Amino acid sequence: MPSDANNLQDAEDGLKVIKNLGIEGIVVPIESIAREFISKIPEIENFFEKGNLYSEIRAIVLSRISSHKNYRVMGTGNRDEDYILGYFTKRGDGAVDNNILGNLPKRLVRDLARYLKVPEYFVNRIPTAGLWKDQTDEKELGYTYEQAELIQNGFDQGYDEKQIQEITGFKMEIILDLAKRHKNTEHKRNVPPVGKVNLSYE
Repeated sequence: MPSDANNLQDAEDGLKVIKNLGIEGIVVPIESIAREFISKIPEIENFFEKGNLYSEIRAIVLSRISSHKNYRVMGTGNRDEDYILGYFTKRGDGAVDNNILGNLPKRLVRDLARYLKVPEYFVNRIPTAGLWKDQTDEKELGYTYEQAELIQNGFDQGYDEKQIQEITGFKMEIILDLAKRHKNTEHKRNVPPVGKVNLSYE
């Protein structure tokens, strides 16, 4: 589902994956759909909002195709992205029916891919959501997924920020940024709250 924000290599890589897996593939360009949204909703005014719109449009396309074919949408998020950082679009790449890799950190996803004989090019590909030009996950975050994994492991084991810094040698700003992201994205990991109002009659 290419957009103007994607490098041509993104589409080529997607087609290679389809070919390697021997599965049916279709190409649905989404730039014209995004432009229609933007023309009607002036609040979509910066690259971040537009990037999330791309993700949401892709979710709608997958939802409609999967419903028509009675399929399920497979998630591709991992523990670093989804649990630790909340680094996904809630109604975009987070709108899935299952997420089989969601408990594995990016590091182990790569190890699993090597074990399954996935071409090394894809194993080592620089992570990018493709939401704006030249975007990469780690350039946007300012640290690596491996660092994120270590820091969160420290928090999960009961260490505080200072102890994690002493153990890892990472800059405090990285540790604090991760902690803030983890806290601020908690809503993405929870089922929406249900009001306690009861209108049943006795």
